[in-house]
Amino acid sequence: MSRFEGSLRLPGEHGPGLAVVLDLEGERILIRSASQVLGEWALSDVGVRGRDD
Repeated sequence: MSRFEGSLRLPGEHGPGLAVVLDLEGERILIRSASQVLGEWALSDVGVRGRDD
């Protein structure tokens, strides 16, 4: 499993966003904040891209 820390913002929102943890396991992505699961999807169902450094 790969685990990444990040932030989640909705379009139009400003500021740092909600602190989240993204877990990638197999072909699935799980997004959670603190102990609350926000969502879980198959990677084939979502678009995931990194930000340029």
